[in-house]
Amino acid sequence: MNRKKQRRDQFYTIQVKLCLIFLITFSCVFFVNLCIYANLYDKTTQVDQTYTSNANLMKLQKNLKQIQVVFSDYLNTKDRNALKEYYDCVNTHQELAQYLNEDVVDDQNYLMEKNIKNMADSYLDVTSQAIEAKQGRNIEKYHQYYNDATTLYGYLDDSIYGLNNLQFHSNSEHYQSLMDSMRFSETSNLIIMMITGIINIVVLLVLTRNLTRPLKQLAWTARQVGQGHMEVRMQIPNTKDEIRIVAEEFNRMVQSLRYYIQKQKESLELENAMKEKEILMETHLKDTQLKYLQAQINPHFLFNTLNAGAQLAMMEEADETYRYIHKVSEFFRYNIKKGDEITTLEKEIQLVDNYVYILNVRFSNEIILEKQIDEQAARALIPRMVLQPLVENCIKHGYSDIKGEKRIYLQATREDSCVCVSIRDEGKGMSPKRIREITSEGLRPVELEGESRGIGLDNLIGRLKLFYEQENVVEITSSGPGEGTEISIFIPWEERYYV
Repeated sequence: MNRKKQRRDQFYTIQVKLCLIFLITFSCVFFVNLCIYANLYDKTTQVDQTYTSNANLMKLQKNLKQIQVVFSDYLNTKDRNALKEYYDCVNTHQELAQYLNEDVVDDQNYLMEKNIKNMADSYLDVTSQAIEAKQGRNIEKYHQYYNDATTLYGYLDDSIYGLNNLQFHSNSEHYQSLMDSMRFSETSNLIIMMITGIINIVVLLVLTRNLTRPLKQLAWTARQVGQGHMEVRMQIPNTKDEIRIVAEEFNRMVQSLRYYIQKQKESLELENAMKEKEILMETHLKDTQLKYLQAQINPHFLFNTLNAGAQLAMMEEADETYRYIHKVSEFFRYNIKKGDEITTLEKEIQLVDNYVYILNVRFSNEIILEKQIDEQAARALIPRMVLQPLVENCIKHGYSDIKGEKRIYLQATREDSCVCVSIRDEGKGMSPKRIREITSEGLRPVELEGESRGIGLDNLIGRLKLFYEQENVVEITSSGPGEGTEISIFIPWEERYYV
């Protein structure tokens, strides 16, 4: 008893209902389309066959004309190519002539086809004899055969032309009747399709009404719950399908949701109280940090102090000390400006000169900076703090653990459509994998610390891409370990990037 009940329940599932609806409508549409297709295929085949005979005759006539041309060419020139083309045309003629009628019938068209076939065979025999006479150098015979062949070709061409006209008129009448029949078929097929479509729509509406009504009610109830009306309940439909199960579980879900919301309110109230305490602690921490920042060295005080030291060194005639303090002051004055300011390439190069000078005082002139700067290139605009971090990267990473002379090459030249700024060292070099990580993958494998204030190569590349509005603005090349590294910046030759 329980098994029979389960089978009845499975029969009324949504899947079974939808399959039945689909099979009913699909069967109707498929049967109608099959009948329409069979009718149209029959008519189309008849129309296609209407002018086949005319097409075959035209091909035959064209091939015979080609035979006459190459036959005459061979007799006049005795050219082997003309003879080969003649035999090719004869073979083609044999293929085309097999569609001509060979039987004796009462139909005038078929009789003319038979006569044309016999006349074509005679024509080919005469041409063959003329060619043999030509090859045998029998001038009198091949002239006679040539005249006979030409006469036969004229009769043959006129006969094909006449038969073609007769078949064309006959086929035109047949074609017109077929077109009238096809128009009638199109009209009747359209009417049948419309009737079938209306029947299918009615069937679909009847069969799906009871199926979609509970779904609409479920959607309306879910919308009410989504708007915050948690008291609504869905009426359980009297159906033996999955919708009844969904409705029952939906009501249970709404009840559980009400309980969950109540618990969430209580949890949020507790969390808000804890957040208020956390915000109060953060406020005190920020106040402490602000006081710490206010206690830092005032940049103006630092510059005034450095200037005072420079003046004192000048008064004491300590020229190198004066120059060193002055360079340090200029370096820090440039360095504390906002990072997003724009400057010229000339000022960036001047900052590099100051930086290298300061380091050489410390490292006993180990760093050698070789420059090659084009005057036009020096007027290019560039974001601040770009060249100095790159030079610092050459020293700290390219020449790390390398004693002695450290040579850096700085070059700025005008090329076809851009200015190329290149910084190259002769240090450790860089692997292709590391270059891809810096330029493509957006990682931060290299960070510059100290005086460069932690500006990474990927940071510099990102700034340059945004400033110049192009992707291929930076290129890093290295032949391998111990071969040094070159970083090139390509500045577009546009008016907005120059002063």
